Amino acid sequence: MTTTRERSGARLLVPALMFTALVVAAVASPGTPLITSVATSFHVSLGTRNGR
Repeated sequence: MTTTRERSGARLLVPALMFTALVVAAVASPGTPLITSVATSFHVSLGTRNGR
């Protein structure tokens, strides 16, 4: 038998996960174009390790 508290926690799981995914996407999106400029300024290759 489930209690009201357990049902309430399960009901909040999906919105909490969606909010977390939204925050991660919002933070990662502006930073993505910076990868190439930072790599260039530090003289680091962006090639994969498998393509030696």
